[in-house]
Amino acid sequence: MCIDPVTAISIGSGALGAASSLAGGSANAQAAGIAAQAAQANAQMALDEGEGKVQQIQLRVDQAIGRTRAAAGAGNIAIGSGSPLAMQVMSAQQGNTDKQMAMAGALNQSSGMHFAAEQDYAKQEQDQMAGIFGAGTALLRGFAGVRGLGGTQFGMNEYGYA
Repeated sequence: MCIDPVTAISIGSGALGAASSLAGGSANAQAAGIAAQAAQANAQMALDEGEGKVQQIQLRVDQAIGRTRAAAGAGNIAIGSGSPLAMQVMSAQQGNTDKQMAMAGALNQSSGMHFAAEQDYAKQEQDQMAGIFGAGTALLRGFAGVRGLGGTQFGMNEYGYA
């Protein structure tokens, strides 16, 4: 049995289009997956940097309080009352505010990156499905030219009627 060249070309074109669509969808999905993983890693790095800033701030607060105590002790001033105590409390309060601001910034940055990752994961799924639907469409177009399936080159006019 011999296949008519137009039919063979139509089927081959559909198969090639399907393969191309699947490959393109898969490549795009893979790229979106990599972007999502990078965004997740960046989100974690933002949190880690925020925690590092909090530790640095705490170290500076501890040093400031230590300097206040040392200065008061060197002057024979009681460190647990009066001005030395007020300075220690103010340093601690300012340090807490600074730490909260640093962590809030890190959380804000991290949440933005998590959102970007979720968008990339959604795009990954969409790209995969686009490849599958594109392959189906290419196959249908290829088989549309096969005798008996409604192809226009087999006795049909431009309106689809014989």
